[in-house]
Amino acid sequence: MEENYLKKVIKKSGVNTLVIIIACIGIFAFGFFSFKDKVSTLFTTLETGTNVESIQKLYENKKAYIQLKDADIYFLDYAIYTYNTVNGVKTGEEKLDQVYGMIAYEDGYLLALLPKEYLDMTDEELSSVNTVALLEGIENGDFSDTDDYHKDAYDELINTISESYGEEASFVKDYVPEICITITDNGRTNDQMIFGGITILFLVALGILIRNILVKNNYKSSKFYKSLNRIGNAESIEHALEQSIVKGTYLYKSDEKSYAYAGLITPEYVLAKNNTALTLASTKDMIWAHLKVTKHKYYFITTGKSFQVVMYFKNNKTPVTIDFKKEDEATSVIQTLAEKLSVIAGYSDELMKMFKKDYQGFLRMAEEQKESASGETEATNETYE
Repeated sequence: MEENYLKKVIKKSGVNTLVIIIACIGIFAFGFFSFKDKVSTLFTTLETGTNVESIQKLYENKKAYIQLKDADIYFLDYAIYTYNTVNGVKTGEEKLDQVYGMIAYEDGYLLALLPKEYLDMTDEELSSVNTVALLEGIENGDFSDTDDYHKDAYDELINTISESYGEEASFVKDYVPEICITITDNGRTNDQMIFGGITILFLVALGILIRNILVKNNYKSSKFYKSLNRIGNAESIEHALEQSIVKGTYLYKSDEKSYAYAGLITPEYVLAKNNTALTLASTKDMIWAHLKVTKHKYYFITTGKSFQVVMYFKNNKTPVTIDFKKEDEATSVIQTLAEKLSVIAGYSDELMKMFKKDYQGFLRMAEEQKESASGETEATNETYE
């Protein structure tokens, strides 16, 4: 047995949602992959690094974040700058973002990437820094966006120490592990917020996915179907819509497979969309219907048009719409609504201005038009009798 129209439309409405869900899950997967090296210490108690050996062991044990303690910091003549470009040409002054330095311990040295605000710290403050730091690899591709900067700064650090002690660079490297201690402005907070937001997004998407599966198996569990009970009895409304289709009394029915063109107008109800959400309204409350043509342009060239029948209802200024592929189909529906439901048909700036500025006056005009049409119908019937 063929599914009824309402059931088919409700199931179709879940397709767009599934696309969004897949996108959300994709974002989570990308986010999780990006944070995979940090997760183990993103929300746990931080372990403390007080010398090169202890910090190197923490890094080898996949500890991304640590509590850096009693670090003695010196600046390098190396920094990260940004500047605006247009077609590869620099258009503005360079802006200092971060500075590099070295952390000196008794058992060796470490490369440090510091906030630019550290330049304002006193020598005393720089001699015993205690803060939260991120451990990044220099050669292993942990953070590809900063690898090149880290490698260059690391070489700068080796050369600086080599020149200071008069030792070969190869000898100095034994005392400088290929690790970058990145000190951020807010410790772990930013990463925690981003990862927490991604996780919440994933859980919401998962919940929607589960609900969507339930709707696929039982369309009556959908939010829209349940909302029909606020208008009347959901099963009675569903039966009335289906009977109108079976008996051929409907005014319009979309036979398009895509949910984008979903729509049904019967003598009692309008099944259409409010933005992208499915909605139901009573035809006796319809007061105005007009055509909306949207031009789609690419580099100022019109590449196509889309058409909508926009319908307004009494005591609700938010319209509902039905999309059409062809303009003549849309105008035909508006003409049918004007003839069968006696609504105000067609668009003009004056009508829209009145609708917005004098809504009560617009309602009176719509009611008068319906009463006038009703009187003409009764007179015609008397003539035939």
